[in-house]
Amino acid sequence: MGVLTETAMRLRDEIIALRHARVALRGDLLRQTGERRTRVSALCGGLARDRAGAHRAWFGPAPAKRQAAAVPIVPIR
Repeated sequence: MGVLTETAMRLRDEIIALRHARVALRGDLLRQTGERRTRVSALCGGLARDRAGAHRAWFGPAPAKRQAAAVPIVPIR
């Protein structure tokens, strides 16, 4: 084989290797994005619960909950 043929084959092998690396990188990025989305969602949920707890601590229960707590529920027979 000539130098040109060998160089072309080496270039083709490099292109194929880089294509495989790009596909693997894209897969890793998609997986990491999903994991981070899950963690951020859990963090947002935790912050919302903390904020709601702080709101209840400062202002007491919501008016509807106060009214529900004051009126006893009588079972219907």
